[in-house]
Amino acid sequence: EALEYYGKALTIFQATLGENHSSTADTYGNMAGVFQKQGKFDQALQFYAKELHIKRATLGDHHTSTAISLHNTGLLHLSQGRRAEAAPLLQQAHAIWLRAFGPQHHDTQDAARILRQLGLL
Repeated sequence: EALEYYGKALTIFQATLGENHSSTADTYGNMAGVFQKQGKFDQALQFYAKELHIKRATLGDHHTSTAISLHNTGLLHLSQGRRAEAAPLLQQAHAIWLRAFGPQHHDTQDAARILRQLGLL
């Protein structure tokens, strides 16, 4: 049911705001999260990729919202055993949050914990 409502929202955002808008990107990310919870990992990855593409194009590579997309995409790869694909995404997210929020922020600390577990920090 959530996907149905997100799909309607996506259609509205695309029609009124366009494909390259943060609300459109956020909706792709929300839908990706639902697909991930449903175990539809390929679809989740496709929607996370759309979200990340839009955020990079509209907000830039160093925006904290872009970091969320990087982090979520990295976690999906990690959950599927694709460490090589996950690592650079998680590292980029950590670097953005560290620069923007500092080492004490919960997002920075969460990313650092994951990177330490992977032996990357």
